[in-house]
Amino acid sequence: MGRAVVNNKRISWIDWSKVIAIYMVLLGHFIDKCNSTNVFLGHWIYSFHMPFFFFISGYLFKVKENCFSDLLKRILHSLIIPYIGLNLLANIFLIPTWILSGQGWNDQLFYFLTADGRGQPGPTWFLIALSWVWMMSWVIIKFKKSVQYIILVLSIIFAYSFPFHPWFRADVAITALPFFMTGYYLRSRDLLIQFNRGRLSENYSVANILNI
Repeated sequence: MGRAVVNNKRISWIDWSKVIAIYMVLLGHFIDKCNSTNVFLGHWIYSFHMPFFFFISGYLFKVKENCFSDLLKRILHSLIIPYIGLNLLANIFLIPTWILSGQGWNDQLFYFLTADGRGQPGPTWFLIALSWVWMMSWVIIKFKKSVQYIILVLSIIFAYSFPFHPWFRADVAITALPFFMTGYYLRSRDLLIQFNRGRLSENYSVANILNI
């Protein structure tokens, strides 16, 4: 998702946000796997935990390339190669099962090639979806702001009206695009950093007053 670093200093609220979001992902999957009767909690977690990851990814996203081919190289090294490596590593441990049962490898291969999410490790579909989001965002940022906003509104309408679920997580990427771009806009204007600095200044002023 990028490095939570500004001026060689880590942004603590981003690090803690990642920790909380990862915990929510684990808790949500745990509730789902246990067939818990607490449906409300599960739905509540699923309503924001992945959008939040895309928001943080957008906040940390920087346009470093002037050429689209250079962006593709960054996507290859930062997202695609890790996706392939994690899936190969996870599936190595399934080889004995495939040999003994004589089945299963074809399903895993399909899940891997389509980023279906049901394979091992399933959560790596996020890397493929993020690849699409990076590419779409890179193109959108080239337009003037009014056009960008129109595209994002259209993406929201399309995401919630499109009835199909194509391979390679293209539909998820379109759904995630507004969350990603919101994070990017906030970072480009340093709004959250300014907010944190304002809070720190207020706390410092209060401390000085108390010390008088």
